[in-house]
Parts: sequence; C-alpha cells; structure tokens
Amino acid sequence: MAEHASTSHKETSEAELQHDISKEMLPQVVLDDADRQLSVAQAASPFAALPFLSGLTGIGGRIKARRDHFRVIELADERSDYVPSGEANFKRCTKDGKHVHVTLTREGMTTRHAADALARAFSLPADQVGFAGLKDRHAVCTQTFSLPRDLLPAEFRAADALAAIGTRCVLEGFALEGEPRWHQCKLRIGQLRGNRFEIILSDTDLNPADAVVQARIIADALKCTGWANFYGPQRFGKNGPEGARSRSVKMLAGRIGRQ
Repeated sequence: MAEHASTSHKETSEAELQHDISKEMLPQVVLDDADRQLSVAQAASPFAALPFLSGLTGIGGRIKARRDHFRVIELADERSDYVPSGEANFKRCTKDGKHVHVTLTREGMTTRHAADALARAFSLPADQVGFAGLKDRHAVCTQTFSLPRDLLPAEFRAADALAAIGTRCVLEGFALEGEPRWHQCKLRIGQLRGNRFEIILSDTDLNPADAVVQARIIADALKCTGWANFYGPQRFGKNGPEGARSRSVKMLAGRIGRQ
C-alpha cells in the first residue's frame, strides 16, 4: 500500500525543487493488449522514498494495470436536489424540470471529453453541459451530467422524452445508469457528496489471500493514524511538473502585470 509519512519541511530553491521532482518523474509504459492494458506513461511518485506511514510492510502490486481495475463512482449530494426558493412551484424530477440529469458510465474518457460528446449528440454548446467534478481518464467512471432542456432539439424536450434521451446517450457509447430524470437545476462543480473508489491491485508481492490479510492489518493501523494528504503526480497534468510550473509562472506574471 502506498501510504507514506510526511517529512519536515526545509527551504529549497526553485531550481533544486524542479530538479528533485523531475528526476523522480520517470515514465513507465504499460503495453496495450486484448485485456485493455493501458498504453500510457505513468509518472513515478516523488514520495516513493518516504517511509510508510503505518511502519508495516506493504503488499506491493500495480494500480491500473487495466482500466477496469480502477472504478470511480460519483456519490450524489442530496443538497444539490434543492428547489430554489423563487421557484417553489417546481419539484425535482417532474415534467416541469428545466434540465435533464443523466447518470452515465464511461471508460477511457475524461469528464470534459464526455461532456463534449454529449454536447455534440444533443447539439448543445459544450459549456451548457453540467457536471459536479472531474474524474479519471484511465478508469471506469460513473457520474451525472445535466443538459438544459430549452436548448435540446425539439424531440428531446417533451415530458415523455426521457427514454429517447437515454437511448441517445447509449448510442454515443455510454452505459446508462438508471433512467434520466427532469431536474430544476444545472449541475455545478462541487455539487457532490464525494466519490467511491473500487481499486484492484494486480501482481502483488504476496499471494491474494495473504495480501488481503496484510491489507486489512495496514488499514486498521491507518484508522488510528489517518492518511497523508499528498498530491500525486496526476495532479500535475499530462505535461508533468514542468508544465504545471510553466503555467503557474505565466499565470502569476499576468497577475503581477495587471497590478
């Protein structure tokens, strides 16, 4: 298990920090095959040299050897099912809803790519497709999207058009989770309770039975200590830490220039 303890902070120059991070971010290519092995360069964690938080021996293994080894299921926030006070005559999931919410499962596609696909399928501007958060690309992800009713093609605006909307989503390559439903509100960033992850580790150092036992021992230890809240390499974006640093410098330069 990759649960590492934090170390004390020390002053480090930008050049030293850039060197320390970049030398650790070595690409590891996993070949694609009939089982949908990921053909991506995965960066090694810059925290790999830190000690384990639990002090216990991990079980080893690989994460995301296949996309279906990493599943993300969005958990709806019931607070997003509200009706604005100025529109008290409308109710969630009624014929009067101004948006349609569809819960879809996809594979190998970012949230923005999924939103773009829905926009094309329903002839919508891409920024009119709502969602609560971004999900992994190299995974199987389930999340909800909202589509504005008044901008949908005429055949999808009728109260009884929900089945047709679901069919169109399926034709675009999505798996439909439950029936679409009318809703009064557009989904916006942050309107979710969280995400549930189902992760399979492959090629563990221990046999499966022993790996489960050891993993439970480690999990029990972590319940007492908590998790180290590190930013993993995926947070740097597809261009790695150098790309993130370059974007930050340009952003800050623009802000300073406007002052």
